[in-house]
Amino acid sequence: MRIGSRIRFVALLAGVIALLAGACSSSDEEGNAAHAEIDAIIDEWSAAWLASDGQRVAALYEPVHGVYADAAVGEEIEGAEDIARLVGDLTLWIDFTGSEAISVDYTDNGAVAQWVWEGVVVSGADYGEHFSMRAQTTFEIEDGLITRSTDDYVLTDAPWG
Repeated sequence: MRIGSRIRFVALLAGVIALLAGACSSSDEEGNAAHAEIDAIIDEWSAAWLASDGQRVAALYEPVHGVYADAAVGEEIEGAEDIARLVGDLTLWIDFTGSEAISVDYTDNGAVAQWVWEGVVVSGADYGEHFSMRAQTTFEIEDGLITRSTDDYVLTDAPWG
């Protein structure tokens, strides 16, 4: 290979590498922005539960078809109004006092969060009972709203189990 050909080849190769690096960087930036949006939704979801604020939880869901599913008890609630009611009813009985996300794994359309939830029973036969339980929530998110969240945990670890 002649020197002129080598220079053109090296220049072409450098151009391809720069193009690929720019595409990867752009893709990484888009991924980081999507992860930041998902993290913000998950943080607000947790904070709203801790505040016992059903309207605030429900505002994170797609208003008509958003679904909150509790896999441990086999219940699915659809629509923001019913999700708000569920949170309101549950938090009359349970006061969630803390949540810690142990890990968040991102998926194509959301994330899977591993949690430790803590709280106290505030009414009923188990009044005053403190609990700590591990849970997993799978979030499906579209256009900045939760379209479905599915909580799963060991039912016997929960005060209602």
